[in-house]
Amino acid sequence: MTLKEIAALANVSPSTVSRVLRKDGEKYASKEVRDRIWKIVQETQYSPNVNAQKLKMNSKEETEQKKYKIACIYGRGKEFFDDQFFYEIFKGIEQEIYKNGGVICSSFALSPHNQTMTFEALKNENVDGVIVLGRCGREIQNQLVKKLKNIVFVSLNPSDVEADQIFCDGKRSAETVVEFLYQQNHKKIAYIGELDNEQRYLGYCNKMKELKLPLKREWIQKTELTISSAYENAKQMLENDSSMSAIFCCNDNVAIGTFKAVTERKLKIPEDISIIGIDDTEMSQFTTPMLTSIRIPKNEMGVVAAQTLLNRIEKRHKLPMKIELPFRLTIRDSCCRYSDRKEK
Repeated sequence: MTLKEIAALANVSPSTVSRVLRKDGEKYASKEVRDRIWKIVQETQYSPNVNAQKLKMNSKEETEQKKYKIACIYGRGKEFFDDQFFYEIFKGIEQEIYKNGGVICSSFALSPHNQTMTFEALKNENVDGVIVLGRCGREIQNQLVKKLKNIVFVSLNPSDVEADQIFCDGKRSAETVVEFLYQQNHKKIAYIGELDNEQRYLGYCNKMKELKLPLKREWIQKTELTISSAYENAKQMLENDSSMSAIFCCNDNVAIGTFKAVTERKLKIPEDISIIGIDDTEMSQFTTPMLTSIRIPKNEMGVVAAQTLLNRIEKRHKLPMKIELPFRLTIRDSCCRYSDRKEK
């Protein structure tokens, strides 16, 4: 695949492709065009010919450019291409690595059953560094740190592992959700999402206790973070007790599944039940009504993770780095103030 062929597929000029693949792409192409080009680059596994760039550019900066081989590991044991949240982080990683003369040479979905195979594959690939997306167990984290010399973890669940970490605080974002709903006069707040070692669930429980709100077992539902699983589990929760006034969903996939379960019971959103999520993925703007969600800076997390890994590879820092990025509440139409008239 050549630059000209990518340009033809994207229906743009080769110079536009070249600029997008460099750091000044935002000046010359819209976000839609840039995303289209990067999607083609990813699908075709196009890799820049750094040696050719050196000859053509004949500059000190290009001459000193180095090729990095980077691998990405998805800690949840499923393909991150199926997860909009982590896919957006991955795009940020891929683009930043590419701009710095590197390539994502492989990606793996890590589970307790394929650890040995994953480590062997990374060894055979002879990668310069690894970025781990999402939460994985402490034992697996320790194994990764022990076996890999350059590694960065990216998640909403920071840990005390001795390695570079890029995170957006899931616990504080959950506390912000509960506080927002409380300010909207909601006191019967349910939670649906992961429970085990999950900072968002911990934040929910802590804030509910702080505000002296009821933590009913019937209003806490465990689910995988997929739309289909959330739909089934939200149905079960509503069958057990549908008297809550708001549901806190620990990500947007869960919120969308919950939307379907709530509307199937002939309940209106937000008049009967307010729903709020975390992630603020693109699809949150296309629900009916539009989803209120905590915006996590996904692309920025990917970019910073890539920069931190490259700095680690080049020995620009030695101490483990913990970099926290801010979140922001995005208020849309799926939440409203709870009326005293609805108290039961």
